[in-house]
Amino acid sequence: MRATRNILIMVIALAVLAPPVFADEVGDIDCHQPQYVNVMKEAKKRYQEMLAHDKAGRAKAAYAAASDFDPYCVSMNEQEIKRVDAEKEAVLKRSSLKLGAEAESKGRFTEAFGYYEIYDGIAADRVKMKLAISKPDDFEIVRAGYNYFRNTEESLSRDDNATIQANDRDYMSGLVRNRFLSVDELNATDPEREKRLRAITGYRGKLDAIATKNGEKFLADEDKVFTARKTSITAKGDSLDELEHAKAWLELARQEKRANDRAVKRGDTLLVDDSRKSLELAISYYHFADNEKLVHKVKDKARRLGDAQLQKGDKVMAADYYEIAGLSEKAVETRETHEAEKERSEAKRQEQFKKDQKSLEDELGL
Repeated sequence: MRATRNILIMVIALAVLAPPVFADEVGDIDCHQPQYVNVMKEAKKRYQEMLAHDKAGRAKAAYAAASDFDPYCVSMNEQEIKRVDAEKEAVLKRSSLKLGAEAESKGRFTEAFGYYEIYDGIAADRVKMKLAISKPDDFEIVRAGYNYFRNTEESLSRDDNATIQANDRDYMSGLVRNRFLSVDELNATDPEREKRLRAITGYRGKLDAIATKNGEKFLADEDKVFTARKTSITAKGDSLDELEHAKAWLELARQEKRANDRAVKRGDTLLVDDSRKSLELAISYYHFADNEKLVHKVKDKARRLGDAQLQKGDKVMAADYYEIAGLSEKAVETRETHEAEKERSEAKRQEQFKKDQKSLEDELGL
């Protein structure tokens, strides 16, 4: 805890020692310099607008005004700057939570998250979950939810002592906007960290159920596609696309082994068949499962089948098997030998044809 506080004190010291600047839109300038008097006037105007909108309950306008000025440009008095900064933070927090709730109630979860993110981590997590399950069959949306909760969980779990007092939070959120801290670092200092972690565990469990259900759907589709190979000449040649989809979903729930096991099962079925197509497919399925040992088993069988065909004199089929076995040079050599034999045979045939033709012409007296 002491190390964390020391880091925080150093960050705060850097912020305090930095010269007053107005950095929201005009870059790093000293807005108290005469040449920037218009910047100072605009900041004061936005400050007054913020107060008026907030008092009238116009949350969106108050939020916009509060987001558009730097307290350092309102006054040169340190105490006054702190007071204005506190007012700004209070308005931002109040309006953010109100606008976030409104957006959430209307199903605009991405917008709601943007308002909640700094001031209410629990609410931010909640709308992220709502967004993640808004289209449970959309892989990219569900995966984005997984990524968010995994990253947030890692950030919150980074240091068990990384907490701050609740009354420090407004200042910390100010550091986020001024880029002294990232949002992830702010999350790590969340006073409701343990509550958020418990909620995230529940959210991830629900996402696991969604991912598993979708993965199982694609496994069922894969089974239908693979089975149809034997019953229809128009069926797909393999079920690797369906397995890819199943694996992608199951990986989210850390169950990708189920897809890999299915691929191995398909490879085993195909390996029984000696046809070149079956062996090529078996290798594809084993590669899918990242099982190089079984890939080698298929290639070894293909090599032996190639040798057997070579002994029978079928160099074309032998070369195909050697190609499957990964013996490209031997395959090329075998094909070249076949082509050479074929050319010699054709030359002999042509020579014999000419002789026969000559004999026939002689008999006919031509």
